[in-house]
Amino acid sequence: MHTSVLFGPDGARVAVYRKIHLFDIQLGEGATHTESSSVEAGGSATLAETPLARVGMSVCYDLRFPGLYRALVHAGCAAALAEEVGPLISRAHLRRLASVATFPASHAALLERTGADRAVGVITNFDDTATAYEILARHGILPRLGAVVVSEAIGLRKPSPVLVRLALRELDVPAPDAVMIGDHAIEDVGAANAAGVDAIWIDKTGEGVTDGNPTPRWIVRSLLEVAPILG
Repeated sequence: MHTSVLFGPDGARVAVYRKIHLFDIQLGEGATHTESSSVEAGGSATLAETPLARVGMSVCYDLRFPGLYRALVHAGCAAALAEEVGPLISRAHLRRLASVATFPASHAALLERTGADRAVGVITNFDDTATAYEILARHGILPRLGAVVVSEAIGLRKPSPVLVRLALRELDVPAPDAVMIGDHAIEDVGAANAAGVDAIWIDKTGEGVTDGNPTPRWIVRSLLEVAPILG
């Protein structure tokens, strides 16, 4: 969904919102979805006056960007209503995402080999702890992990090094002996660098390290390329 339209009781159009954050994703195994290649993002938030309250417009994907909702509340939207309904909608949205999450067989094989003689953990900026655990359990990942750190449960997000340090403590692994693998140049590599951990960056697009971004020790193009590095 790209556009949200609000109609009044008489059928007249009251307000239109075009989403600001477009959905670009690389799913691995060569599969991609790039909404920005065919859709133009909206330029601003949208407010609408109704007999019930001043309301802010959004679409489902916006739930991943809480800053938008804070801005709408600051602009006078009904905060109490947002606080009551927002978490329910967010949970439903994340559970839908969980239902379509996949775990390729090649990735499962890599996890099995890696976890045979190493401690393995997951550090994620996921917005719902219960759903994160649900995904890990459904795909058989959870039993192979010695640590799971979810940003929603901690109240911090990568690139904060606190999440990495918590995982290291749970795994009982010193930072110099650890390696962090991630596909986000700032969140993953930045968190690893700040915690004193070597980073493997999965540079899916081959763009290379941008000036000013954290520098990983290794750069690969896919998760399967990390096997030779881990040995």
